[in-house]
Amino acid sequence: MRVPLLLLALLAAWPARAEELSRPVNLWPLVYRVELPGGSETDVLFSLISYKRLGRKTDLALRPFYWRLSDPERNIRRTDILWPLVMSDYRHGERTLRAVPLFFQKLTPSRSYSVFFPLYHYRSDQAVRRLAVLGVIPLSVFDFRSARDGATSSQRFLFWTHERSRAESGLTVFPLFATKRNRNTGWRRVSALGWSDTANLFQYSSDPAQSSRSGHALNYWFLRRGQDFRTVLFPLYWNSRFGADSTRMLWPLYGRLQRGSSVERAVLWPFFSRRADPAKLETETGALWPFGNHLRSGKRRAVRFFPLFAWSADPEGERPGDFHRAGMTLPVPLSYHASGKGWSGDRFVWLHWYSQSAEAERQVTLNYYRFSDRRQLSVRQGLFPLFHRTTRPEESFTAALPFYFSVRRQDSRIDLLPPFYWRFASSGTATTALFPLYLDRRSPDLSLRFFFPFYYRSIDAATGTDLAYYFPFYGRSTRDGRTVRRFLCFPLYARETDAARGESSLDILWPLFHAERSAAAAAYRFLPLYWHSRRPGSSARVLFPLYWSFRHGDTSHRYLLPLYGSYERGRELKARVFGPLYWDVERPEDGTRRIDVLLSLYSRSTEEGETRSRLFPFYWSKSTPELRSRLLPPLGGWAATTDGERDLFFLGVNTRFNLVDFHRSRVDEESSDRVLLYYRLRGKDESALMFVPLYFHWRDRSEAGDLLFPLFGKYTDLENGRWRAAIFGLWGGFSLIEFGGEPRDEWSVTRVLLYYSERDGRDRFSTFFPLYWRKSTPDSERRHLFPLFAYRREGGGAERSLGLLGVTPEWSLWNRTRNDEEMSVRFWPLFAARSDRKQQEGYAYVLGVHPKVSVVSRQTSGDSVDWRVLFRFIRWRRSPEETAFELNPLFFSIRRGDSRYWAVLGGLFGVETKPGGKRRLTYLWVF
Repeated sequence: MRVPLLLLALLAAWPARAEELSRPVNLWPLVYRVELPGGSETDVLFSLISYKRLGRKTDLALRPFYWRLSDPERNIRRTDILWPLVMSDYRHGERTLRAVPLFFQKLTPSRSYSVFFPLYHYRSDQAVRRLAVLGVIPLSVFDFRSARDGATSSQRFLFWTHERSRAESGLTVFPLFATKRNRNTGWRRVSALGWSDTANLFQYSSDPAQSSRSGHALNYWFLRRGQDFRTVLFPLYWNSRFGADSTRMLWPLYGRLQRGSSVERAVLWPFFSRRADPAKLETETGALWPFGNHLRSGKRRAVRFFPLFAWSADPEGERPGDFHRAGMTLPVPLSYHASGKGWSGDRFVWLHWYSQSAEAERQVTLNYYRFSDRRQLSVRQGLFPLFHRTTRPEESFTAALPFYFSVRRQDSRIDLLPPFYWRFASSGTATTALFPLYLDRRSPDLSLRFFFPFYYRSIDAATGTDLAYYFPFYGRSTRDGRTVRRFLCFPLYARETDAARGESSLDILWPLFHAERSAAAAAYRFLPLYWHSRRPGSSARVLFPLYWSFRHGDTSHRYLLPLYGSYERGRELKARVFGPLYWDVERPEDGTRRIDVLLSLYSRSTEEGETRSRLFPFYWSKSTPELRSRLLPPLGGWAATTDGERDLFFLGVNTRFNLVDFHRSRVDEESSDRVLLYYRLRGKDESALMFVPLYFHWRDRSEAGDLLFPLFGKYTDLENGRWRAAIFGLWGGFSLIEFGGEPRDEWSVTRVLLYYSERDGRDRFSTFFPLYWRKSTPDSERRHLFPLFAYRREGGGAERSLGLLGVTPEWSLWNRTRNDEEMSVRFWPLFAARSDRKQQEGYAYVLGVHPKVSVVSRQTSGDSVDWRVLFRFIRWRRSPEETAFELNPLFFSIRRGDSRYWAVLGGLFGVETKPGGKRRLTYLWVF
């Protein structure tokens, strides 16, 4: 696929234009082209045809049919056809091939992954190989898994599973019977009617090495290990002893529990219980547990009678207990009190809160609130939602919603009666506005007065500039008493002169007629028919739409549309086009040339020893020093290489896409024959025989496989002994029952319908699709109970993330994530906050999806602060380099060091002050 050369040659002229056309020229949606450093970018028809080049990187697209990306420097190649259905990608030695929804393959130097849904699923890495038949891993009819070193293996055929390792072996016929034993230690386990070692009705195990025996039958359990024992007849009787700890219970009449020096007794539990610990001087009495409780521990006292009241006092407690936050938050018990050394807290239902400590005092009673920070001497109080006041030593803020706002600091003051009255005063400058009619701004060297929309006047004493405009009839601008610019009913007439530089310009019915002259250049335009410009080293002339001529250095373009076009760039490129009949492109430096006749029905090209010919659609030919090929579609063709490769095919378009193919190779001593659904391969180290889709057999040095679809399949890794077997499907998860194992690596897998379990050394994975799954390694853990919660732990606990009501911790309504550097909390879409201690950055926003798309937001970065209200309607930001205030679209002001700029109505009138006090007025958006 290529973009027509005439269109590309025409677009190539724009970067060579004079200053007016040096920026990107946008003829969108028809054509857009821009020159980039080291490349260019071209879009045609809403980007349906797109080409971008940047150095050696190229990007070509014919949406939505074809897209190709090539980046040799980063070793990346990608091709998409009818995205996202077919995709081929190569990145840094990794290859990916996808044909949605049937086939997916990914190959890396250390791993391989292949799925042909729903027939098979294969996965292999440096340690383990796994194959699922009739399904996907872990949900398949047959499942085979084995370690490459042969340490472990697992085979599953529907409900029958066999596992094997160097020391252990096991057999399961789910759910009837399961047995497992260790040949070295003599340990053995037998279970029936259920899952082995998890949930079953009968189980017995013995371990001679530890002198232990255990088992259960229905609701009876027993365990003996040396002098320790446990006997349970659930739920009536319980008797156990492990060291100094013991338990005796005849439920619900009497119970006794001893843990070290603590002894707890209960009679008719939960009506009465008492616990005593003489070593800790602690006693606890409970009545109608958990409603009534009395605790005495040293000097600490606590009493509760739920849900009426809860009281606790700890004269030596410097910090509140673990349940203090819940007691101050929940509405029950109705009355709550807690006190300690230097702190206290009280709550009555949700009507009154009070807490105090050495750092702060907080009180909330109905809609009255008061918060005092004793360290920073700040007080926040108000009557929600009508009144709020904040006082600090250096400033104060008062708001009486929605009528009045006031901010007062030592050197500035702001008073607002939105949306009509605004007043700002700071450092000798005062601004008063009565929107939208009146604006008055006064400073030591600038006076501005504005009566919308009829009168505007500004006087700049520093530059001697005086601007007056009586909209819309007349305007003038004077400098030092001399008129330099006049407007008469703009845009009908405007004239500007600059005698010092010898420049003048005239506009009539702007922008249709424009004339500009100077000593070195000239430009004229009569839109839309004529455009001419002249500058040293370049020229341009356009008689729209037939004639186009551009010159810039040694590059020239001439076009007489639609009959003729030429483009020359020194000795690098010469191109000539005569409509759709004849195309000739030549690059003299590398000897490359291409000729196309009659819209490329016949084409011949020569490039670096390669010759290609085409007579569409009957004949294709390609010749290189290494390859010769001929194609007569759809009859067939042949291909031959100089190293002994031969291919003869019939009823196809190449050596891969055909119905009949015969291949011979003298180098690999290999031959293959394919006729419709029959395929046979013979080689020095491999062989295969297939009759698609019923029977498959293959074998090489590393693996062997047999498949009688869909009844049975088996795969074996000959290098490490890992194997998989599947019943009613394919191994790798595409079967109803699957088994697999690898004795050397202690790997095993079992899958029956929706249940799947996999063990790989210390790694564990189990799932009951689609509600629950858990994956754990020595350094990480993930748990999901859809859709209630999701938990993730990484780096041995260095990073933890918890999400509630979602799919993952990150994609949940509530999320909290914390690591060594960052901490974030989100309750979507009400609130979100994030802080980065290393980068000293953070943000917080309310009612939104992003700090820049929210009702109220605050962002910090080092010493910089950015406040936004109603997305960007009101914005104030401050940093060491600048301070800015926006009331969009009415007013904008910014200060950077000695530079200042302010504007009204989106730039209709404004003043820019540069370092040194030089001022420049901007108005009418274009001057």
